[in-house]
Amino acid sequence: MTLDPETIIHQDDQKPSNVTALPVRPKPRPEDDTEHFLVIESRGCQHRNGFRFNDKQDCVICKDCGAKLNPMYALKMLANQETRWHETRSRYQDEMKRLDERRRVTCEHCGKMTKIRR
Repeated sequence: MTLDPETIIHQDDQKPSNVTALPVRPKPRPEDDTEHFLVIESRGCQHRNGFRFNDKQDCVICKDCGAKLNPMYALKMLANQETRWHETRSRYQDEMKRLDERRRVTCEHCGKMTKIRR
């Protein structure tokens, strides 16, 4: 049984008071009618392009919109960025180590093993 996304999102017009409607609208159906996509519209600034720190007032300000932010939110975002940087650096170092250990490769023309020039 396949469910139609439009039916799921717009089941009824009467919504309970504790339900918040999401800013989601279905995309037009593709011609083959095999996949369904949802488009989420963002409203306002996402506070992802940097922060300014005010030491005197102990607050964090978004560089884009100037809104005051929760310092824990800024700390979490900075920690996530640092974690991604460390993971990328680790993968890069592993790949460089793997490439450095490669000394020979099969020649495309003759099929014999040849040395890799550095």
